Amino acid sequence: MKRASFLFALLLVFCLSCSRDTTFTVWSPYQERVLVTEDKETMERIIDGAITRNGDPLLAMELLPNGKVFRIASGTRVSIEGFTFSSSRARKVRILDGENEGKEGWVYAAVLRPDPGTRQAPAGQ
Repeated sequence: MKRASFLFALLLVFCLSCSRDTTFTVWSPYQERVLVTEDKETMERIIDGAITRNGDPLLAMELLPNGKVFRIASGTRVSIEGFTFSSSRARKVRILDGENEGKEGWVYAAVLRPDPGTRQAPAGQ
């Protein structure tokens, strides 16, 4: 019985993660631009460094010149690539507008906000 409950809960979470709106806006209350990395590991290193303050504070700045990190404007629309449910704090996104339109990268999940322009009206309206 416990296994069946666990599997049902897992299926429910999976379905909810697939059915959510996948267009978001990146938003930072403190910066005009948001960091995007080419790979998940780099973003997780930056997140860890920012949260624990044990990482190298200049890591992102060191990675900018070699292209592993780039910045996009706060307010840029993105779509989440893959599942929206994840234990990682990094999310893979495709940039939908701006100078980096069409590029893929990884962002900190906390900077993602649902894009109000993609909300659908409830059925029957």
